[in-house]
Amino acid sequence: MSYFVKSHRLYLNGQQVGYQASPNRSGIIQPEGVILHDTAGRLDKGSSVGWFLNKAAKASAHLVVERDGSVTQMVPFNVKAWHAGRSVLNGRSGCNGFSVGIEIVNPGSLDAVAGGYQSWFKKTYTTGDGEIRAASSRYHGDGYWMDYSEVQIASVSGICCALAQKYQMNFVEPHWFVSPGRKRDTNPLFPLDHVRNLALGRADDAEELSEKMVIATRLNVRGGPGVAYEKMEWGPLGGESIVKVLDQDLDESGRVWSFVSFAGNNGWVCDTYLTD
Repeated sequence: MSYFVKSHRLYLNGQQVGYQASPNRSGIIQPEGVILHDTAGRLDKGSSVGWFLNKAAKASAHLVVERDGSVTQMVPFNVKAWHAGRSVLNGRSGCNGFSVGIEIVNPGSLDAVAGGYQSWFKKTYTTGDGEIRAASSRYHGDGYWMDYSEVQIASVSGICCALAQKYQMNFVEPHWFVSPGRKRDTNPLFPLDHVRNLALGRADDAEELSEKMVIATRLNVRGGPGVAYEKMEWGPLGGESIVKVLDQDLDESGRVWSFVSFAGNNGWVCDTYLTD
């Protein structure tokens, strides 16, 4: 996915993402980083955007990322969105005044019940709605959580990279980090270190980067590690293209897949068709 920022609006593959203006905003800001949130609401596409467009919500974010990876922008990046509430980062209070808020569609903490897992709003989900796993941390406690979709992670990663490049950002943090004890999003299944390192070029990820060459004439790029995932619009890669390998994973058959970066785009390719 090739995201970039122009005039404080988000673009994907040369086209501006959907924009619906939220009234829950105030003042001009200089964004210095990103705060990531879960919507902690229904998975229905457009449900969270609809709530943030309601003045009675008294809350919004700059972006909402749906389960299918699609994105809606509601506030320009140089305008304060009401997403973090009471918050502190490195001794500075009021994080809304210097951050971009990204809401990721996810139901939040779930409780095991007969027939599935129930959300705080009494909706019962099953593994057919998304992978649900038990997880815990000192910030979240124990619980059941729905994993994020591969395309959501790809979108959030690409967006954070584009924002960091445009505004020379220096942090990517979850809501629980800036509002400890009050908030628990993003959930413990979110790959925070991976997304943060991609966006900010931290050394611990940079040490793992390696360059490889494509040895196939045409190599499809997919949204996840396996042929079951959709092909990315910016592919395929041509023979002898040089890619940076950011991560690796196995598909269901045990084949190695590499998460690669090429010309500002990220996606998964079968490692069989790469060589050092």
